[in-house]
Amino acid sequence: LEIITNAICMLSGISPFYASLILIGVARLTMTLTLFAMNEELFQSSRTGSIAAAIYMVNPHFLFFDTQYAYESLALPLALVIFCIMTPYQALSVEVRRLKVAASSSLLLVGSAAMNITENYRNVKRDRRSTVIMVVVVLAALTCTHHATDFFFIALLGIWSVLYRWLRLSSKFRAQLTWLTVLGLALAVAWAESPNNTVVPYLLGFLSTVFSHPGKHFAGAASAANYAPMTWEKNLAQYGTYFTLVVILLGLVCLWQRYRFHALACQFGLVALGLHASQVLKTSDSGIQLADRASAVLYVAISAALAVFIV
Repeated sequence: LEIITNAICMLSGISPFYASLILIGVARLTMTLTLFAMNEELFQSSRTGSIAAAIYMVNPHFLFFDTQYAYESLALPLALVIFCIMTPYQALSVEVRRLKVAASSSLLLVGSAAMNITENYRNVKRDRRSTVIMVVVVLAALTCTHHATDFFFIALLGIWSVLYRWLRLSSKFRAQLTWLTVLGLALAVAWAESPNNTVVPYLLGFLSTVFSHPGKHFAGAASAANYAPMTWEKNLAQYGTYFTLVVILLGLVCLWQRYRFHALACQFGLVALGLHASQVLKTSDSGIQLADRASAVLYVAISAALAVFIV
């Protein structure tokens, strides 16, 4: 974050304050456009992509937390760029497998037909390899930008690669998605274990208090800065959450009916259920913080599921 801000200052001559505003503004614009492009490519519908982006943008975490000049504000767009680049990966892999069979059968053909099949096979294989190379570069940048976002999205890559194998789309040890997950995990461990990096004791200390003081927040709403929420505000928050949890389940039914053979869509369906699981965390201060931080990632999947349901 500081490196890019410093670069903007040096190239433009403006102050760090205005450089930071420009950087966070560009990051948020990148995030919104990437969400749209990813969902449009995944569901082959610009309407679904635009609805998913709009739903994510009303996520309170996006509206408030990620407007800060903070590491996650840059890391989230980088992580979504990774998923946007990799969204066509399954289609490319299926096409590579189809053209490989066609190329082996083209030995019986002569002339331009055999040459076209072989050339198409090489082009598609090159496209798939290029997407993975681009992702490796962005993944390295994500690793050095924000630990928590990196850990969350490595977990998402792991779920995606498992589902990719479960759908029998490729051999486990030949799937580049699997090796990308392994590489991301290796980069994360190497960066976390680098000299003077305090992220491991920091996260362990935080996670050890997640389930401390269970039940304290069910006693009543606490006031902040001498402000007590009004009854309609508490009811809106409570029943709005219940409504969202129910509609997510309906979205999962639609995802299963239409996209159950696409690994990324199935991954979004599973991850969207994380919002239900996160309700358990809201029994302690640290648990509430973890649930809130996780919502930045969870709503990527939730917005996709709700958009499919709406369409």
